Amino acid sequence: MYSIVRNVSCLDPRNMTDKKKCLNKMNHILNSIIEAKHVNENVCDEILMEFEDYLDNVDMKHSDFSEFSPENSRVDDFFYEIMNTSKYRNLWKVVEMLVLLSHGQATVEKGFSINRKVEVEN
Repeated sequence: MYSIVRNVSCLDPRNMTDKKKCLNKMNHILNSIIEAKHVNENVCDEILMEFEDYLDNVDMKHSDFSEFSPENSRVDDFFYEIMNTSKYRNLWKVVEMLVLLSHGQATVEKGFSINRKVEVEN
């Protein structure tokens, strides 16, 4: 799990100019996802090829990547507009999984914050 979190920075549009580093991180992510049995091992080569193609073609054509601001834009919307096509269908499934991963504990953590505010000492 920690390996995925450390390597998910390859999906930061501002970091996608370093193709070699991003491909290496995506490879680590895919290895972790395979171990967890969320993705079939046979599809990983296709996903890596799609990601490499994405980095080669889309990154160079869109100035939005270098100007992306996480404070003003949502990364899931950003990728959905560009990546949700038949050309990147396997890659999009993995990206969607990774973007949803960070929201997994949000409800639980919000409950702890509310409890802390209501807590009164006896």
